Amino acid sequence: MTEPKKQTAKEFLRQRNFFEVVLERIVSGVCAADREGRIYYVNRGMTAISDIPKEDILAKRSLMELFIDRDAVLHSAYDRAKNTLQPIQYIAAPVVLSNRRLRYISGWFIPSITEETLDGMLLTAVDMTEREEAERARQEREEWTKLALEETDEGLWEWNVPEQQLIFHDNWPHRLGYDDLGPAVNVNWWLAHITEESRSRVERQFREHRKGRTTYHEFEYEIQTKEGESLWFWVRAKIIERTGEGRPLRVIGTHRDITDRVLSEEALRISEARYRDIVENTDVLIGRFDSEGRITYMNRAIGTLMGVDPESSIGMSSLDFVHPDDLKHTIATYRQWIGDKRSSGTLENRYINKKTGAVWHLAWTITLHYDREGRLVDSHGIGINITDRIKLEEALRRAEKLESLGILAGGIAHDFNNLLTVILGNIDLSLSAHQSEADIFHNLRKAKYACDQAKELAQRFLTFSQGGNPKKDITPLAPIILDSIEAALSAANVAARHSLSRDLWTAAVDAAQMRQAIGNIIINAGEAMPEGGTVFVKAENIVMSGQNGTSHPSPTAHYIKILIEDKGRGIAAQDLSKIFDPYFTTKKLGAQKGMGLGLTIAYSIIARHDGYITVDSIEGSGTTVTVYLPASSEAAMGRA
Repeated sequence: MTEPKKQTAKEFLRQRNFFEVVLERIVSGVCAADREGRIYYVNRGMTAISDIPKEDILAKRSLMELFIDRDAVLHSAYDRAKNTLQPIQYIAAPVVLSNRRLRYISGWFIPSITEETLDGMLLTAVDMTEREEAERARQEREEWTKLALEETDEGLWEWNVPEQQLIFHDNWPHRLGYDDLGPAVNVNWWLAHITEESRSRVERQFREHRKGRTTYHEFEYEIQTKEGESLWFWVRAKIIERTGEGRPLRVIGTHRDITDRVLSEEALRISEARYRDIVENTDVLIGRFDSEGRITYMNRAIGTLMGVDPESSIGMSSLDFVHPDDLKHTIATYRQWIGDKRSSGTLENRYINKKTGAVWHLAWTITLHYDREGRLVDSHGIGINITDRIKLEEALRRAEKLESLGILAGGIAHDFNNLLTVILGNIDLSLSAHQSEADIFHNLRKAKYACDQAKELAQRFLTFSQGGNPKKDITPLAPIILDSIEAALSAANVAARHSLSRDLWTAAVDAAQMRQAIGNIIINAGEAMPEGGTVFVKAENIVMSGQNGTSHPSPTAHYIKILIEDKGRGIAAQDLSKIFDPYFTTKKLGAQKGMGLGLTIAYSIIARHDGYITVDSIEGSGTTVTVYLPASSEAAMGRA
């Protein structure tokens, strides 16, 4: 080799060593492959980026085996560089390393060309992972912030104080109808379009914030749109940059359209005002109470009735106004409601006016509210004054009693007048001089018979008065019922049909009185069918419960039910409540003695045996009378 060539070779080696030293020291990865694709050089930077030892990289058959090219970015750049013989850049290519970690790299594919033919390929790579992840995180934060603001209907803005410019990062001008404004407006334009009240409030509050007295500048303002409509916004702002003297330079903040809320609050305020006006001026009593029964609100109507000022009554116990005689019942009712977790209930009681002492009868509907644990939170009541109704009902009862007394007096007078007529007529005949001894005896027998009838009539009155208490014995009822049917219908043109349970329980009764009671009901049924018919009598055992829908005076649950049914004229609805009154009858009074007392006596006898009677009737279709008699304790125990 000649000397010049030796010098050239030395220079080439020196430069090569220099570049290798440089390439080994740079952070970027460099890797070179020959025209066959075999890697013959890799620097330290590439081993660090690929996380593959140098000897393993040199054993690769292609540059494309260095990374798992997730999105084929490297393959695309490599193919373009081979085909065009031009350097091709790739940016932030996502690659997966052998340890499955995701990295982002940027670099070049640089073809080596000899006589316009691909002679090899140089790959450079820079690890962009941290910067790419930071950029992606920034973008995600911006996207999240944007979505959050969109979902909350909030926008971002900033105020360049020296230039007096407001910059909105949303479509705020568009909301106002000013599409030509763009995102930035002069602050004086904004101040000119908000209402005077809002402007003075904003300026006052900003002065406080500028002095450092508040952490944030928060306010609401009303602004006019281009069409003249009002929109309301809520703003939260903060000074983030000041001059050395402390003057504001830059303010940033958020704002939210609260027009719907403001309009809703205004509508609610108007609605509440109307509601309060109705509540305060109605005659209906409206009150609210806490869990201890203390008054938290009462309307004017309650205050007037109770003789107190509604405002001064707050905190008083609602029981302070209850009549002493109704206090125990009121407390017990409330406790039962709360114990049963009732959501509502009705209550009638009396209250006393604190000023005048007047007593008022009130009817309440109470609603109770509980928390999740079932504890009473509060309650409210709606009541009406039923004092006038109570007085009218009492007056009506007095009038009905007087009417009953009048009927009773008329019936007694009628019956005794008939009897006295017979007695006195026969006595007068006996005193006549023309009467023989036999005639006088006959007349006196008639007078005595009439006296016996008067005695029997007086005994009937004793039966439903305070006297006439039954002498009870444990007695089977079936024979009594059959005897009553036979005696009551023996002389009538009415037939009888009966159905008596074979195992009919016994009862503690006065047999004679019970025959009379059942017989009177059967006689009444027969008289309801003057043209003939059939009276049906049925007796059976029943066990009463709270679901039967009827109230009975005895706590005994076992009863004998006696049903007496006719297909007669029936009873008018307005007369049903009077059928047990003495001397009440729908038939005309005639010569028949005791007319109008049959059902009255039956009712009295049944009541004195701790039983009760119900009557169902349809005018023109017939009547059903049902007698309930408590079974004897022996029968009830045998049933149990």
